[in-house]
Amino acid sequence: MVSKRKSRTSKTIEDSCIHLCSVFFRSLYYTLPALFLFFFLLYLCLSFTTGISYNNFHICIFSRKFNDPYCNTAGSKPGYQIISEENVTFAGETAGDRILDSVPVQEHKTKYKVDLNSLIELKAEEEYSKYIKPTSEDEGYALRAVIKYLYLQRSWLSPGDENLNNPRSCEGKGVYVYDLPSKFNRDLLVGCNDILPGVNLCSYFKNEGFGEAITNLGKGWFATHMYSLEPILHSRVLKHPCRVYNETQAKLFYVPYYGGYDVLRWHYRNVSEDVKDRLGIEVLKWLESKESWRRNAGKDHVFVLGKITWDFRRDKDPWGSRFLELQEMQNPTKLLIERQPWQVNDIAIPHPTYFHPRTDDDITRWQIKIMSKLRRNLVSFAGGARPDNPNNIRSTLIEQCISSNQCRFLNCTNGSCTNPKNVLDLFQDSEFCLQPPGDSATRRSVFDSLISGCIPVIFTPYTAYYQYAWHLPEDHRKYSVYISEQDVKEKRVNVVEILKAKTLKEKKDMKSYIVQQLLPGLVYGDSNAKFEKFRDAFDITFDCLLEKINSVLKTFSDTQNRRKKKMKLKVYADRMSQPSRTVLIFCKVNEIQFDEILISLGKRQQLCPEFKDINPMGKVPAIVDGRLKLFESHAILIYLSSAYPSVVDHWYPNDLSKRAKIHSVLDWHHTNLRPGASGYVLNSVLAPALGLPLNPKAAAEAENILTNSLSTLETFWLKGSAKFLLGGKQPSIADLSLVCELMQLQVLDDKDRLRLLSPHKKVEQWIESTRKATMPHSDEVHEVLFRAKDRFQKQREMATASKPGPQSKIIQFSSIGGTSDGPNLVQDTTDRKARRRKWSPPDDVILISAWLNTSKDRKVVVYDEQQAHTFWKRIGAHVSNSASLANLPKREWNHCRQRWRKINDYVCKFVGCYDQALNQRASGQSEDDVFQVAYQLYYNNYMSNFKLEHAWRELRHNKKWCSTYTSENSKGGGSSKRTKLNGGGVYSSSCNPESVPIALDGEEQVMDRPLGVKSSKQKEKKVATKTMLEEREADSRSRLENLWVLDEEEQVMDLPLGVKSSKQKERKVATKTMIEEREAANFRSRLGNLWLLKEKEEREADSRSRLENLWALKEKDIEEQKKLTRMEVLKSLLGRRTGETSEKEETLKNKLIDEML
Repeated sequence: MVSKRKSRTSKTIEDSCIHLCSVFFRSLYYTLPALFLFFFLLYLCLSFTTGISYNNFHICIFSRKFNDPYCNTAGSKPGYQIISEENVTFAGETAGDRILDSVPVQEHKTKYKVDLNSLIELKAEEEYSKYIKPTSEDEGYALRAVIKYLYLQRSWLSPGDENLNNPRSCEGKGVYVYDLPSKFNRDLLVGCNDILPGVNLCSYFKNEGFGEAITNLGKGWFATHMYSLEPILHSRVLKHPCRVYNETQAKLFYVPYYGGYDVLRWHYRNVSEDVKDRLGIEVLKWLESKESWRRNAGKDHVFVLGKITWDFRRDKDPWGSRFLELQEMQNPTKLLIERQPWQVNDIAIPHPTYFHPRTDDDITRWQIKIMSKLRRNLVSFAGGARPDNPNNIRSTLIEQCISSNQCRFLNCTNGSCTNPKNVLDLFQDSEFCLQPPGDSATRRSVFDSLISGCIPVIFTPYTAYYQYAWHLPEDHRKYSVYISEQDVKEKRVNVVEILKAKTLKEKKDMKSYIVQQLLPGLVYGDSNAKFEKFRDAFDITFDCLLEKINSVLKTFSDTQNRRKKKMKLKVYADRMSQPSRTVLIFCKVNEIQFDEILISLGKRQQLCPEFKDINPMGKVPAIVDGRLKLFESHAILIYLSSAYPSVVDHWYPNDLSKRAKIHSVLDWHHTNLRPGASGYVLNSVLAPALGLPLNPKAAAEAENILTNSLSTLETFWLKGSAKFLLGGKQPSIADLSLVCELMQLQVLDDKDRLRLLSPHKKVEQWIESTRKATMPHSDEVHEVLFRAKDRFQKQREMATASKPGPQSKIIQFSSIGGTSDGPNLVQDTTDRKARRRKWSPPDDVILISAWLNTSKDRKVVVYDEQQAHTFWKRIGAHVSNSASLANLPKREWNHCRQRWRKINDYVCKFVGCYDQALNQRASGQSEDDVFQVAYQLYYNNYMSNFKLEHAWRELRHNKKWCSTYTSENSKGGGSSKRTKLNGGGVYSSSCNPESVPIALDGEEQVMDRPLGVKSSKQKEKKVATKTMLEEREADSRSRLENLWVLDEEEQVMDLPLGVKSSKQKERKVATKTMIEEREAANFRSRLGNLWLLKEKEEREADSRSRLENLWALKEKDIEEQKKLTRMEVLKSLLGRRTGETSEKEETLKNKLIDEML
């Protein structure tokens, strides 16, 4: 029998094993968690990355389950891209770097060698058909322009220098706010209950434009009106940390003009267009008086307009104003809720939402709330149908939404959307929010959905993608879903089914990006907001504005500096060429500095090798601007309009549609009007001057083309009442080019020209309007045509006179009385006229110098007309011996006298106009301004242009000529044979226009004489003058005394005794009677005046009474209208069921019932 009891040794061993196992498992129990934690932390270290940019701290963990990293973000910046290993960006990246994100790798490697303009061109070419497929070449061109302007605006997102990298620094970022008169802003809000008929907007203007607080939504929520952008931004900019009060320290100038409310108040009132435009024009006139505006032509000024751009671009529809179409508004920046996509200075910024936080915590709390919000609806739509617009897709969307149990529709036509809580609750309960266009492309609802964490569904890129370049990222897939509007309209897709196909991850990523990245930059903070971690929409807008102003002013300054350093523009032209005249007038009108280089077509200089190096085609005009060599007049005009800042916008507008119309006119001109006008003038008149024969057949064909072109101008291009082509109020390069073409008809005979133009009254008026708009440069450049016309007219007259027959008896004059071996009279006259030279400005200057420096003897001038020839022979000799005219034919002395008389006559007339202009001179006008006024007065008085400016400038300050002008000006019409030259009694024969006054006394009367003339002659003249004056005065006095004595003796001798006293008594009685009659007449006149004044006062009192009665009736009518309106509102409220009305509506209903009772 075996014992079951264990030995003491075996029991000890067993206890030891148990103890060791216990210790092992106990140590393992405590060690395993530590090991597990260690390996877990090691895994985390190997599978996450950290990104820091600006104030943002991102921890992004890579997971095998998801292709993209999940990032936990502290802080946010709108537009920031989540960091990944494949796409790493740095804090100093530029806009060009961001544009390159989607460029192929090969191009991305050379991005630093490519400038921003090239990148913008590349992106425009790639993306212009991304959303809308163009149906024509013009539409494709317009879409490319939209993309270019959009990327140009995005280029202003990144700061350009280190001072702007810190958004809290104010160095170089001064903001100046104009203190406008209150009629331009605050006064527009006073009548808040009458801005819109039947709508009281006063509650929306509380809290600095935010409206009344919505307490049931929490802190920072207000009932903000959709058009409250202007007062909101005005209140914020007044408290801007970088605001300055000295204009010289400002970089940006803010103009607080409430243009949106100015337009809104006239929308539903029948007023004239002038009334709608008046206040906008007044604010621009106010700005033009400021040096800060004139300094950079408004390029550094910003306007905030709280409505869509189309309300300020009135065209044919009488809706709105034309404020943004004014020429002065092309340079400033305009902030609007909807921009014109083809205007780079139109900047779209977010619509005001209901959320206006004050601190970072307000934003963070709201982000947490909507991120954790449970969304019960897949899709929702808040809006109303547009049955009157068949192109609108809203009816289709409503139909698709109602037919699905996953879509919720809030009908806004019954007023449900006026309550902010209804709209926000709908969006917070939905994952996708449909955003079709309404009355315009953009919607406030887009931003309401974004701040609610609802993903917007966009149907046209003009709703958001082509609008908000500063506040929404380039990649729309991060925050929205795009569905083609055309596909929905044609019912090729079901929107709800498309949105059902979106994965959970896609929805989660978009929602996270919207809430964490976009939301802070889409809301306008409180006027006392202090954000440290976020930038709201106001901060982003003004930071980008300052960057834009810096960029624009730097470009403007660089352009000006380059132009100063570059060689002056050279224009190669012949003024007999129509395209040449167009370019010359354009440069002169726009104050472009240039050198005009003559290329004579008559001498065929256009075919020389030197000019063909500039224009291989051998035609004028051509220009050289720095390294650029350009020909073809239309291309030159377009280049100058784009390259020179001094060119006003109306010549070649920024609006692409207007540019396209200008191009269409220019193309039509080349194939219609130009062949007609040039061909007719060349083949009927001009050909012999160019060494070509006349061609009557070609002239007839060209006349037919010209007549048809003029008819097209009259009926199509100039249709309506517009003064210029395309309906403009100012000329364009098309107007100038076509008018210069028609101006060459001036070389034709007057009858021929009137035969062509007189049937087309609009064309004649248009030519005159364009000529006046380009005065005086138009007439100055076209003077060559007027001279050519005179020359051709004389040739025609001589050709007619040279034909034998009864009409030209003068031809036979030389052969009367027998034959003659010499040339006949006509031939001799023709030869002499051919040899006669025209007087040029240098010739005139030499003649004037000769007249001023040639001495006259008093006896010769005053008494001996025959000896005056000697004086002019001396002047003729002086002119002929001039070194400047050494190689030219000599002029005869009588030609010099005739020319001097013409110069003296014209210059005297102009001096009178100039004196009149000086008397009318306003403060601030320069000498050139006075000259222009005098030039216009001369033209108005004498119906011709003053062409002797060079002579006037030579004579105006010369004492000798000035005294002559004074004497001629004091003649009083020239009726006297002998005219008094001055107060000293010296006379001059009126038949001698060359006579000059004689100096009387004092050194001031001594005339300037050339070197070498003896002063003793002046002394002799002084003595002779004084002696003659004394003798004449003594003789006159003695003769007058003798005549007086004789007259008295005759009167005394003729009267008998006693008659003298009776005559005196009769004269006294007659005088007394006359005085009494005069007093009676004056009394009657005063009584008549008093009676008229009394009648006038009675009429005015009667008018006031009628006006008061009318006003009382009007007030009564308004009161009745208000009562009817209240009745309609009460009727609609009573028609609703209990529970369907809100608290405010119940309160309003009770109030209306009380008033009725």
